Amino acid sequence: RLWATAFAAATAAAAEFAQALQQARRSKALLPPSAPALFAQLRQRHSALELLSREVAMAAAALREEGGGARENLDALSFRPAAESGSEHVHGRASTGVRPGRHGLRLGFGGAHRRALAKHAPRPLHLVVDEKAIDWLCAVAPDDFGFVALRAKAVVACRCRQEQKAQLVRMVRAGGEGARVLAIGDGANDVAMIKAAHVGVGIAGKEGMQAVQNADFAIGQFRFLRRLLLVHGRSNYRRMSLLVCYMFYKNVLDRFCQYALTSESGWSAQKYYSEVVTQLFNVIYTSLTIIFVAVADEDVPRFVAERVPVLYRAGVRQAVYTHALFWSWVLEGACVSVAYFLGLKYLYATADSVAGSTLEVWSLGIVAQVTITIMVNLRLMLDVTHWTAAIVAIFLLTFVVFLGSLALYSGIYFSFWKEWWGVPEHVLLSGPFCLFFFWAMAVGLLPKFIRETVGGFFPSEERLALDTVRAQRPPKSPSKLPSLLRRVGGPHGDAKRREA
Repeated sequence: RLWATAFAAATAAAAEFAQALQQARRSKALLPPSAPALFAQLRQRHSALELLSREVAMAAAALREEGGGARENLDALSFRPAAESGSEHVHGRASTGVRPGRHGLRLGFGGAHRRALAKHAPRPLHLVVDEKAIDWLCAVAPDDFGFVALRAKAVVACRCRQEQKAQLVRMVRAGGEGARVLAIGDGANDVAMIKAAHVGVGIAGKEGMQAVQNADFAIGQFRFLRRLLLVHGRSNYRRMSLLVCYMFYKNVLDRFCQYALTSESGWSAQKYYSEVVTQLFNVIYTSLTIIFVAVADEDVPRFVAERVPVLYRAGVRQAVYTHALFWSWVLEGACVSVAYFLGLKYLYATADSVAGSTLEVWSLGIVAQVTITIMVNLRLMLDVTHWTAAIVAIFLLTFVVFLGSLALYSGIYFSFWKEWWGVPEHVLLSGPFCLFFFWAMAVGLLPKFIRETVGGFFPSEERLALDTVRAQRPPKSPSKLPSLLRRVGGPHGDAKRREA
């Protein structure tokens, strides 16, 4: 494997460089990266620093190349650390048995690992740096250092100061395209790193509570991070995706009928909906259902999500919530809303209306509101993946409250909802409305069935993994999970079972 450790001969130079950095910080001066006089003097007195910069630049150039030539160039980057500080560097292959030096950076493949990994391409890249090497590379070659570090499978930073941890996190955020950085720490020296990351996790332990107080999430032990990511993180990402898309969908579906009426009425600002239902649409009629679904819905049991990490890939690839998915929900709501408006217009508001009689604008609005309110709740029911007693109860409660409010509006005359007087029994219970209602439900649910059908013919990798888990009927207890891992994992099922 490709290692970067330490040059023992750079101890004095690194100390001098660190002292210069401290003086620059006290004077609030910035060291330009374009080879200042200090860097030139250090390079002349300590050849290890020149080699350090050159090797990182060569590694970055090799990684930027395409094809097999990049790995061949990386194979040539191999230095054995000197036995004593200040001695000359010995060029040669670095084996895995050589103990790395204390300061600087070393690049090279081990002899045993080179032969073992020759059969597998591409070989993984690993990077190990210490405090002095980070100071030098971030000042002299920040671009090359960041490029090599971001391409490494793992980076180990030894003996880092508090500000260096935050500096490395910011480097990943700036250089990693689409990267989401999580920083986890348990002490006060990790606070800067936690604040610099997208997500900060603090461990409550013997180091105090500073990390916990500055973190987004707090856990008691490091092993809880697995459940935090694979179970709660994955579920929250999937639920928030549904929550955001559904909130825009139901409001677009509700409002576009009003926009269509405004255009039909010559932009006269005529209201289409009853004010009482408009006020309660987002407060009662469509709020409780999405709240419960966004909190309690689970596509797979928690212990299955924790033991089958392949389900987490969708979040890493950001494949659950995408711009295409969001705009498809918005477009679906707009098209269905316009279809409802045109259907009501053809049914009730034309001279040769199908219903045989015309309705005033308020009655048309009431019919549209009743249809849309029921439609958006039915649309959400299709996206529920795990029905529980609480979710069933909240949907039933929502429908009961909505139908009860319709009876209240039509049975008690009040000036605030006087447009409702007589509408339910004369319009909502008529034959034409029943036919329109079933047609409206079919039109509203058609985009969902089309999306599912197309997704079945062209499934993504994440959907295939999820469908495989669901098809195997996940066990209700963790004790039966190994058999599921063997079925889902295929040839690698035994390794996943041992890991579980």
